[in-house]
Amino acid sequence: MRRPLGIGLIALLILLAQACSSSRKAADEGMRAEISVLADSIAADNVITTRYAARMPEESPPYRRRHRLMREARDAELIELLGHGNAVVRLAAFEGLYRRSDPGMDAYFAAIIDDNSQIQYIRGDLSQFMPMLEYAHRYILGLELPGEAVPEEREAIESLYTPSDELVRSSADRIGSYRMLRGGSRDGLR
Repeated sequence: MRRPLGIGLIALLILLAQACSSSRKAADEGMRAEISVLADSIAADNVITTRYAARMPEESPPYRRRHRLMREARDAELIELLGHGNAVVRLAAFEGLYRRSDPGMDAYFAAIIDDNSQIQYIRGDLSQFMPMLEYAHRYILGLELPGEAVPEEREAIESLYTPSDELVRSSADRIGSYRMLRGGSRDGLR
């Protein structure tokens, strides 16, 4: 009678050891503290800038932080940051995954199409607010809108990802709707 109990106890101990090992591994694969702090700094900046902004001769600190996040965060961390409460952080995560040609890009782009958040974009010493979708469409993915070329200041980004025609149409239609709501025309600003 004692023998089956001993085997059961050994099996239970093995399962407990595996569970502890799995939970340590999951904790190791979670958001690293330095990435979390960096995301919080980007959220505090709450702006996307070109490399040089506000007539400053050195690289813009928000630009540096955003690019550092895209460079240093693991894929899983960027995917987690797609759910961050700040639109600028979500866009940085989206761009980082785009640069890596992540296989989930269609789903990430579809989520951005459904996101109504606005961002502030500073190009040199000019500031404008725009839907985060418009920034993703034009500045990250490099897609044209009807009657509008890709912005000249867009950085060249290499990626193997090409959104489906359906997603591109959906995105352009949504941007056109945003523009109509703010008093512009569907095919460009008045």
